[in-house]
Amino acid sequence: MDARSLLATCLLVALPAAAAPALSGESDAGPRMVRKTRAVFGTMIEIMASVPAGDGPAAGAPFDGAFDEVARVERLVDEDDPRSAVARINAAAGGAPVVVEPELFALLSEAVRLGKLTKGAFDITGAAYDAAWRFGDDEAPTVDPAGGGHDGRAPVTSRKDIDKMRALVGVDDLALDAAARTAQLKQAGSRIGLRTVARAYALERGAAVLEAAGISDFVISAGGDLVVRGSKGDRPWMVGLQDPRAAGHFAALPVEDRVVTTTGDYEAFFFDGGVRYHNVIDPRTGQPATKCRSVSVIAKDALVAEALSRAVFVLGARDGVPLVERLKDVDVVVVTADNRVVTSRAIKDVLQHRPPTDGP
Repeated sequence: MDARSLLATCLLVALPAAAAPALSGESDAGPRMVRKTRAVFGTMIEIMASVPAGDGPAAGAPFDGAFDEVARVERLVDEDDPRSAVARINAAAGGAPVVVEPELFALLSEAVRLGKLTKGAFDITGAAYDAAWRFGDDEAPTVDPAGGGHDGRAPVTSRKDIDKMRALVGVDDLALDAAARTAQLKQAGSRIGLRTVARAYALERGAAVLEAAGISDFVISAGGDLVVRGSKGDRPWMVGLQDPRAAGHFAALPVEDRVVTTTGDYEAFFFDGGVRYHNVIDPRTGQPATKCRSVSVIAKDALVAEALSRAVFVLGARDGVPLVERLKDVDVVVVTADNRVVTSRAIKDVLQHRPPTDGP
């Protein structure tokens, strides 16, 4: 299948409404597609739902309720809001335990479990490295200047400084007490960060609001994270996977009642001396992971999908794909650092793809 036919097959569900292809085969008597967007979690959240023609709820409260639920989860995990429990846990690092909400305690417990499962390739205490890297800083260039210079700026943090931070990173530094429902960072200066892993979870909670309102066929997405429910009429939803080095998609696959998350080196990065530095940091080293360009995980559970997409990105295809294949109802698509496509066995025959665009 060539690129043109692939992209015609893919519904491009993660694209903004203005960029989506026209929908065909719909009439006033049949299902119609409803699209709603709102800015939450620092990005655009989009809901695309297939609903009966003339269905009243299609333009109303269920969609607003889903967006509100995503925003609620964002507030729950916002480490930059001093009122949040996550911020209080970070502020109390090295001191007393902090009592947290049951939902947050469950998120933290699952994050610790996944951190141990991946042997530290996923670790929410890796937030200690946030101060070391300037991704998103206007001063950090995204194009390598001639000769690799940066006009006296130094966007690459020294290994000596990062090594100091490494002592603060490790899932065992986060102590959870289920009986007291408390969380405690044992070392002063340690931090946890949940925003990345919780975004897919927030979409999952938004999906639950839509389902409770009787909407069963929809996709709710934020960037590379999607929660897919039901189908598009008599067909499964086709999910496109972003080409790491070009606009558009290099792959598509049918998805039903799953979460799809993608971790890539192309969302926040800069070049220095011809080297791409990106914001997917290996918690074990404090340096950007080097074995992949993108990793997409398809799973039933949002936290599992998000954590594993980041862990496999760190581990690489050789170690990461076997990890995924040991788990039930989880699949993975990897674009390696040398631009090869590697997948778990279960989806080899359903994944439609062309070679990803190559580039630095």
